[in-house]
Parts: sequence; structure tokens; C-alpha cells
Amino acid sequence: MVVSGVSFMDSLAASNQVAEERISNIRTVKAFSQEKKEMFQYGEKMHEVLKLSVKESLMRGLFFAMTGFAGNFIIISVLYSGGLLVSEQAISVGELSSFLLYAAYTGVSIGGLSTFYSDINRGLGASSRIWEIIDRKPSIPISGGLKPLTGPKGDISFQNIVFSYPNRPDAPIINGLNLEIPSGQRYALVGHSGSGKSTLGHLLLRLYDPQNGQICLDKTDIKIYDPVWLHSHIGVVSQEPILFSGTVRENIAYGREQFTENEIIDVAKEANAYDFIVNKFPDGFNTVVGERGVLLSGGQKQRIAISRALLKNPKILLLDEATSALDAESEKLIQEALQRLSKGRTVLTIAHRLSTIKNADKLAVLFNGKIVELDSYDALMSIENGLFKKLNKNQILTS
Repeated sequence: MVVSGVSFMDSLAASNQVAEERISNIRTVKAFSQEKKEMFQYGEKMHEVLKLSVKESLMRGLFFAMTGFAGNFIIISVLYSGGLLVSEQAISVGELSSFLLYAAYTGVSIGGLSTFYSDINRGLGASSRIWEIIDRKPSIPISGGLKPLTGPKGDISFQNIVFSYPNRPDAPIINGLNLEIPSGQRYALVGHSGSGKSTLGHLLLRLYDPQNGQICLDKTDIKIYDPVWLHSHIGVVSQEPILFSGTVRENIAYGREQFTENEIIDVAKEANAYDFIVNKFPDGFNTVVGERGVLLSGGQKQRIAISRALLKNPKILLLDEATSALDAESEKLIQEALQRLSKGRTVLTIAHRLSTIKNADKLAVLFNGKIVELDSYDALMSIENGLFKKLNKNQILTS
């Protein structure tokens, strides 16, 4: 019954996952006219749940029947044996009544054990998955390590990095990469899709550890630093910004415990978000953005995410295609703001749109997990048959 309970909970979890994914992506489902297909797939998952539920119910029913029979058998046995003893005047009717009462208590208790045992098995099925997660030890600690009293200078170095994702151990994304980023410099990573640009950002944040090599901040391996301290000095704007179901103000202030209203307003203006927050939102900075910012457009979410990174005032800025969702005018304003804010900060920009990184001090071109070209925009464009020049030409032709 324990195995049956585990299988039932696994099947139920799978059906819930299908329902959650399809409902949260209902626009895509409707756009591709996949309603009937998704209903059929969910029906198959629920049919599997039904089969396991019937199987579990049959096992529970059999167990209940056995325990019920045992309880009734005890009462009948006491009644039969007691009747014989009363007829022989070995015991009185009162004593027989007492024994019958005790037997009834025993039978009811045994019957209750069946329900209790069934609930225990179902609980074991559900809790086994939870205990697997609780007992799992993270390869990267949540906290603990060196906490310098001052912030970092911002020198970053990737030294002979080799990395592959855990689900694809035989397919290295980064293969022997080396890169030095001096403090206060603005570097950009470019390359084909899948070349490892975003992966380098994940490694810098220490969401993963490389299989070989080391990543250093101020000539110290980032594994030595406390992860909380490390993250507090890196501001991130991802390709797909994540907002929480709170107000605009709460999302901008996320990661910053103490702030003033003027600071919120200033970073919103610098990120070109102030105008639409004040003029288009009915409650201004108190407007609720909805779950994952569903009530906002892609460009609005991106600019709020940029405001959040600016308010954090980090020493290092990690911009993973941070302006990809903006229109041309807003992108220009954001690029100007980021150019000003990069002074005194180390900025690592990840972009597919090559027009967004012309102002970077250096461009690192990735190919097959390595940096094959590293120089300024103009210098790379002057290389005949260079990879960056080909990428730029292809993007111009595409646009």
C-alpha cells in the first residue's frame, strides 16, 4: 500500500503540473489552437490518476474487509463461547455481557486501525517526496564564507572555465574559456544562440559551479565568498524579467531594505519608467502588477527590472539582453542611462542585438565555448572574415 500511495501521489503531481503549465500559458495554447489536444493530454493524466485511485481503493477495501471480519469474528467467538459457558453455568449472564462489551471495544478499535493504517500509507506516499527534497544537500551553500568589510573593486576573471549543465554532462557549453574584465570596464558577450553567453552570467552569480577552472572576483575565487555577500554586490537584469505580485514600488525596492521615495523616483526616471508609471498607471507606484507582472507589457516589466537593479546600486551589473523588450526610443534612453551608471562599475552585457553594445569597452565573441575575438566594436568590425563582422552583417541583413 505504501508503493501504491507513492505512485498515486506521483501521478496526481504530474496531472497538476500539466494543468498549471497549460493554464499559465493559455495564450500560447489558444494562439496555436491546441485547446482540444491539451484537454486530451490532461484527460490522459487524470485517467492514470483514476486507475491508480481505483487500485488503491480496492486495496483499502480489501484491508477494511479483513479488519472488519476480524473484529466481528472476535465478537461472535466471545458470544458463542460465552453462551456455552452460561449454559454450563460456568459464568453468569452479567459476566458474558461484560466480555461482549470488551469484545465490541476491541472490534471497533481493530476496525479503526484499518483507517489509520490507510491514512499513514497515503501520508508516507506524499511525505517521501518531501523528505527527498529536505534531505538533499545543495552543492552550493546558501550562506557561509568570506564577508569582506568593504565592497569589491570589481575585477572579474574567468580562468580556463569548463562547464556543462547537469542534465547534459556530455555536452560542454563552456570549454576552456579565459576572460579578464578590469574594474569599471564595460564588457559585452556576443555570439550565436547557445554559445554560452547567458551561462557565463549564471556562473558569475554562482548559480552553478564550473567543472574545471575558477572564477575570481578581485583575484579571489568566488567560492571563498559568502554567497549572500556576493549576490548583494551584483545587480541583474535578465532577458525575461521576473516581477512579483505586489506593487510597482515593492518590485523596484526588491533586494533593498532601506530606501527613500526620492531614490525610487530617481531610478525609475533613469530607467525611463517614471512616465508610464505616473501617467498610465491609475495608482502610480502603488499599482499592483499582478502575478509575474502579467498586467504589464514586456517593455514595462523590463524597465521596472532595470529600475530594481539600479536601486540596488551594485558594483557589478549583469545585463542579460536587458534592452531586448524596449522600443527604439526607450532603448536609446536606457543605453544612455546605463552608460552613465557604468562609471565606477563593472558591467557585463549579454546581447544578441549587436546594435545595443557599440559603447562597450570590449566585445568578447564566443564560439564553441571559447572566446575567439576580443576587442572594441570598431576594431572587430575591421577584421576581414572575422566572426563578429559576420554576425553583424547577418543581423543587418535579417533586419
